[in-house]
Amino acid sequence: MLGEGTSAGLIFGATGGVMEAAVRSAYFLITKQEPPEAFLNLTPVRGLQGVKEAAVDIPGVGTVRVAVAHGLSNARPILEAVRKGEAPYHFIEFMCCPGGCISGGGQPRTSLPPSDDVRQARIDSIYNADAKIYTKRKSHENKEVLALYEKFLETPNSHIAHELLHTHYEDRSKHLTVKKNV
Repeated sequence: MLGEGTSAGLIFGATGGVMEAAVRSAYFLITKQEPPEAFLNLTPVRGLQGVKEAAVDIPGVGTVRVAVAHGLSNARPILEAVRKGEAPYHFIEFMCCPGGCISGGGQPRTSLPPSDDVRQARIDSIYNADAKIYTKRKSHENKEVLALYEKFLETPNSHIAHELLHTHYEDRSKHLTVKKNV
């Protein structure tokens, strides 16, 4: 089960990748047409700039404005704009780790210190695989996930999908203890 993959899942590891994968499928699910090439290479949301923005036109919807931020310090200006009601975005992606998950705690350590050069090389590798190795580049092309929804989860955001697939934050800071030097 769930042995099939798409490169849309692969690009989730790069800052902007979740946004790009979502826009690819949103176009198809809204229009019932394959997205144009620009949606398969949404370069405005790629790269290591702290905050990236894009606007895409989807027939039947109009212009969809998106933003991407990685590294928590880059999230603050977007969050402040949202709080003030000044953010023009329909979808915002935040990733805590600089560069996205490709630079997260679960990644292999290298002999080189973490740097934008290392992050960019990892991102380039992901997008190279997206463009050249995978034949399925959109999330909605994964037949196993589609079958899971059809037979069990019903629809995205259904009650059961939300209950099983979404997580909730629980403040556990009261359980933390100060580590004493020995």
